[in-house]
Amino acid sequence: MRTAALAVLVPALAFAKPGGITGFVGNNPASDCSSCHAKGAATPTVSFSGPSSLAPGASGSFTLTVKGGPGSEAGIDVGLLGTGASSGTFTAGPGTKVLGGELVQSAPKAFADGGVTFAFTLKAPSTAGAYTLSASALSSDGDGSLAGDGTGTASFALTVTGGSAVDAGTPAPVVDAGTPAASTPSGTGSGTTVAVAPKPAPPPPPTAKNPYDGVGGVEEVGCSASPGIPALALALAALLRRGVRRA
Repeated sequence: MRTAALAVLVPALAFAKPGGITGFVGNNPASDCSSCHAKGAATPTVSFSGPSSLAPGASGSFTLTVKGGPGSEAGIDVGLLGTGASSGTFTAGPGTKVLGGELVQSAPKAFADGGVTFAFTLKAPSTAGAYTLSASALSSDGDGSLAGDGTGTASFALTVTGGSAVDAGTPAPVVDAGTPAASTPSGTGSGTTVAVAPKPAPPPPPTAKNPYDGVGGVEEVGCSASPGIPALALALAALLRRGVRRA
């Protein structure tokens, strides 16, 4: 019975928490897998891959790969670090689960072809800024003890973009179409000189026409600008002279 009980306990001893544990994302030496597993073996290579930038609230696909070390089984703990990181969320992929806001293995995952890959999705935080994906990983020798395992860490810089100073949600400034653009005088700046056309001269006032021009055959010598009685008097004087001559 004791032998059977030991046989059941041995697989669990290979991992302090076979179903994953949080708080050991490797962001400092006191918070990685070596806190439980002795570093008595070769250190595995741990690496991230995925988009280096995301828009706020956008989702990206990532992988964490563990290679080398004892190379029997692997376990991970992944977290997102940075101001506002709590608004980012993980979605588990095959062999992983979300626990306490971090991503861990759902069970120790066996190596294949010298490595193990864990796929997952991250929804970016709602606040723009610089963030870090941080992970601690275990490469176990599978001998049922906490000794002889290899641990490694990795980090990945992620930028959550915030757009330019004037983003798509800010209306463009309104320019009054009725306001002429200011011109730059030639030689006083780098702007383009705008030539202003001179105003046309006003037309001359109309000349008043003599209402008696050509009326009654009266000549207009010396009084063309004096219509009315003066012209009539001249006509009468001419008739009187003709009458005197006949008499």
